Amino acid sequence: MQASLMFSLNTIRESEERYRTVADFTYDWEYWMAPDGSLPYMSPSCERVTGYTTREFQQNPALLISIVHPDDRKQVTDYLDKIELINEEGSREFDFRIIKRDGTVRWIAHIDQAVYGQEGGYRGRRASNRDVTERKLAEEEIHTLNTELEKRVTERTAQLVAVNEELEAFSYSVSHDLRTPLRSIDGFSQALAEDYADRLDEVGHDYLGRVRRATQRMGVLIDDLLQLARVTRTEMKLIHIDISALAREIMTEMHRHGKYGDSPYRIQADLVARGDPVLLRIVMENLLDNACKYSSKITNPMIEVGSKRENGRTVYFVRDNGAGFDMAYVGKLFGAFQRLHRVEDFPGTGVGLATVRRIVHRHGGEVWAEGSTGKGAIFKFTLSR
Repeated sequence: MQASLMFSLNTIRESEERYRTVADFTYDWEYWMAPDGSLPYMSPSCERVTGYTTREFQQNPALLISIVHPDDRKQVTDYLDKIELINEEGSREFDFRIIKRDGTVRWIAHIDQAVYGQEGGYRGRRASNRDVTERKLAEEEIHTLNTELEKRVTERTAQLVAVNEELEAFSYSVSHDLRTPLRSIDGFSQALAEDYADRLDEVGHDYLGRVRRATQRMGVLIDDLLQLARVTRTEMKLIHIDISALAREIMTEMHRHGKYGDSPYRIQADLVARGDPVLLRIVMENLLDNACKYSSKITNPMIEVGSKRENGRTVYFVRDNGAGFDMAYVGKLFGAFQRLHRVEDFPGTGVGLATVRRIVHRHGGEVWAEGSTGKGAIFKFTLSR
């Protein structure tokens, strides 16, 4: 009987020793608070976390609350006093700050559980506390950065609104204030050429012709600039578009007006894309107009519209076999007012391809060109990265 009792006591001591070995060497600060507020157990790690020893806590359990930051103290005491706040899993968690012995402030992630005896009686609370200061500082830094970012976005948005308003005012001024004198110059030049035709010599008629061509070209340039400004501000409506049908429609319209003659063309069937219908029409109009224009002086022109897969994405293209260009100057193609051919040879304002690039970029795509002098060119674009 006595041997059996000794065996049981030894077993209990060994079990308690194993528990203490695990608990004493835990990284987190652990403790057990009895219902009377005493601390039957306090892990040695409390000194690393708080600066106070196990003995100091056990001699003065109120130290647990007194080291809590004043701004968090009421929250902690109210929370700890309400045992009903423990969840269905028998635990509860919250964060608070403490002031260590050396005066530094640290954030603590606290979790506690109710402890019950074998007969169901309440035995107090077992708590675990982890220093999470670095995590909290990182969260505060992220919050600060997000707040600053939101502020910058708000400021930039306000700036963009102001810029757009200025652009609207500029567009209105260009559209109305510049067109009126241009129309007057062109109109009076025409009247002068018609009403005083018998009084003007060949040189005079040539001068008037140049004036009229210049004013008309300025009118086209104004239209192109306004279009370039609008494509940046226009709200996009993304839908599925039949690129093949769109290209055929544009080519039919160009043939109807006889702008560059009846350029033969091939359009791949079933070309589809997702994009803004108004903006993509502008893209195709510019690319097809260029293809027809730069092929208009050769004997057997051919315009081709199609697509192919490159690096996992759909690449649309418009190809011609016309004048082409020197690849050494390809970087100038998509800049406003950048031209690689003389106006006398191929009329234009140098704004069309800049407009194409802006529209393609708004769709999240890319546009580029390949060509060779006298051997035609191919313009490629994607509509999504």
